[in-house]
Amino acid sequence: MSIQKKSLIGNMTAAKKAIIATNVASSSPSVSSVSLAKNALAKNALAKNALAKNALAKNALAKNALAKNALAKNALAKNALAKNALAKNALAKNALAKGIR
Repeated sequence: MSIQKKSLIGNMTAAKKAIIATNVASSSPSVSSVSLAKNALAKNALAKNALAKNALAKNALAKNALAKNALAKNALAKNALAKNALAKNALAKNALAKGIR
């Protein structure tokens, strides 16, 4: 009777382990699906964040380039005005010099 009892206990233990293993295996995919979905959402959010940062950086660079362009045009305009004023001044001096002679 003792051998039968041990065999029965061993079979029950094996059955419990099999049931536990089956439950874990059957519940893992749903947990993995939720985990995978969360992971995908996180990656999507990171990608959107990276795109937003890239767009902001491009926008900042474009504004910087426009500002530099405006400053360069302003400097060129001031230079042209200064040259024009100097030329007029030189012409006036030349005219005065001719008038004095």
